[in-house]
Amino acid sequence: MKMKKFGLKGKLMLLAILPTLIITIVFGVATAIRMDNAMTSSYKTSLRTAACSVRNILQEIDDGTYHVEGDALWLGPTDLSYVNTVLDELYEQTQMYSTIIINDTRMLTSVKNNGERAVGTQIDPGIASKVMGGEEHLATGVVVGGKKCVVCYVPLYQPKTDEVIGAVFTGMNQSTMESQIRTTIISIIAIGIGIMALVIVFAIIFSSRLARVIIASQRVCLDLADGNFSREEVSMGTKRKDELGEMARGVNTVKLKVGEAIVGIRDNIDMLLKDADGLTKTATTTSDTMGDLSNAVTGIADGATSQAQEVTTAADHVSDILAKMEMVNQNVDSTEENTVEMTKASKSVIDSFSHLISDIESSISNLDVIVEKMEAVANAVNDVTVAADDINGIAEQTNLLSLNASIEAARAGEAGQGFAVVAGEIRQLADQSRQSSDKINQIMGNLKIETAEAVEMVRELNDIMDRQKASSSESRDSIEGLVENIEQTKNMVTDIKNSSDEVKNLCASLNDNVSNLSAISEENAASSQETAASVEQISNAVYEVSDMSDELKKLSNHLAELIDFFKI
Repeated sequence: MKMKKFGLKGKLMLLAILPTLIITIVFGVATAIRMDNAMTSSYKTSLRTAACSVRNILQEIDDGTYHVEGDALWLGPTDLSYVNTVLDELYEQTQMYSTIIINDTRMLTSVKNNGERAVGTQIDPGIASKVMGGEEHLATGVVVGGKKCVVCYVPLYQPKTDEVIGAVFTGMNQSTMESQIRTTIISIIAIGIGIMALVIVFAIIFSSRLARVIIASQRVCLDLADGNFSREEVSMGTKRKDELGEMARGVNTVKLKVGEAIVGIRDNIDMLLKDADGLTKTATTTSDTMGDLSNAVTGIADGATSQAQEVTTAADHVSDILAKMEMVNQNVDSTEENTVEMTKASKSVIDSFSHLISDIESSISNLDVIVEKMEAVANAVNDVTVAADDINGIAEQTNLLSLNASIEAARAGEAGQGFAVVAGEIRQLADQSRQSSDKINQIMGNLKIETAEAVEMVRELNDIMDRQKASSSESRDSIEGLVENIEQTKNMVTDIKNSSDEVKNLCASLNDNVSNLSAISEENAASSQETAASVEQISNAVYEVSDMSDELKKLSNHLAELIDFFKI
């Protein structure tokens, strides 16, 4: 028990100390790193501030320009050698080295430990190039005079211009800076160790108090596990108001309640054994009865299922008949629509034939008129031909007369010359009249032939139109007969549709009745099957109750043996 007590205290102390130790270590390391960085940055800032201060002191002289005479640095008429003393005082106060650099040569410096000054020496070419370009240079670990230093270079300008002529240097031993940083970090670590010690002391005190309450509760729990309920209750820690107090009070409550439950269980075990015997006998009797009932219900369910299947088959047949009647009705509707369209189309054709016959009759009348006109034209052509022949005869007579006149004029000599000229003109006119008459005869002959041909063609066309009229009349009569047949067919289709609708309605009514009968049969079959299943379940439940009653007896006996383990 002492080892366990020590182990519990150790664990509680470890839970309290370990997080604090980890936090302290992490905080110490982080603080040391941040302190190192912060102090290094602070030293660099101090060096830069000192360098800028030295540069500002020189710029306040404002007495010309920087120039070198021999080994001395001058600012206008002022010799700056006295600045060495200022730089020495700065070192004594701050431990910072200072140097005034022109180009890359040290002109004014702090005194070294050996009493000498590094005047006339050159700085690193890389640093000189960077500073002469107008940039500042801050760095650590730079070797100056054989020692690692923290250094700062700032550009030095000619007064009133931006011309870089050199630099101002400040620096200090890096070991001095690191020593101060170490001192600060050690102080922080010491504070952390002190805090850790206080935490350990408080952890020991609180872990001891907690362990006593937990161990007391543990002892009672071990006795309860061994079945010993006669031990005294937990007294330590029951008045605490934290979780340990609740645990101690809970252990006492469990001890009391479980003890009361064990006493009650022990009193009821005998009654449970008696009831289990009675339940076994009842279950056996019920099981036999349920077996007979299950057989009867199973037979009813089989008959109901068979009836439902037959009714379902009949319902399927009626549904097929109804579907086919629906198709018949659709076909009848389609046929009725087609007969209506055929009637409309036939009447339209009859109207077209009537218009055609009317047009043919009108064309025949027009052709008769054309024949009459063509015959009149032929008569007129004959008249023109006769007239042309008369003109031709007159022209020949005129030609003879003009010839005679010419002969007489020749006989008359000079006195008949004028008459001869007139006779010549008349002869020419007679020749022209004869030629025109010939042309008229030729044209009229051609016109007569063509007119005769046209008259013949018109008469043939008239005969064709007569035949078309007769054919159209016969076609119209045939279509009118077809329309009468279509009307009769339409009436018959309407009668078929009405009869089909009546059959469809009867089939629909029959289908509804059969469907209702099928649903009722299926419900009866389902109810019978459910009843059979319920009876089967009840029968199985009775068997299970019988088995459970046997198990209950066994469990009751086993429970009595277990209860005897506890000591009240």
